[in-house]
Amino acid sequence: MAKHQFVAIDKASIVLSDAAYMIYVEWKHPHVEDTIKAAVAALDRTARAQLGQAAEDAVKYATAVAKAVKAAG
Repeated sequence: MAKHQFVAIDKASIVLSDAAYMIYVEWKHPHVEDTIKAAVAALDRTARAQLGQAAEDAVKYATAVAKAVKAAG
């Protein structure tokens, strides 16, 4: 399996609330959740664990950014 170190942030996720962003994503990319589930199911156990950790790290980073933005006013 190739290792990729690419990260992308959807700019819409930065400016929209969580609820609004989820509506936008489903409108723009219907059935993404099903696609993600299928892709994750195709991974081996190690790759799933790495992906899970990367997702958790992204959430921590996004939370820190959100807190900084709120603190800055």
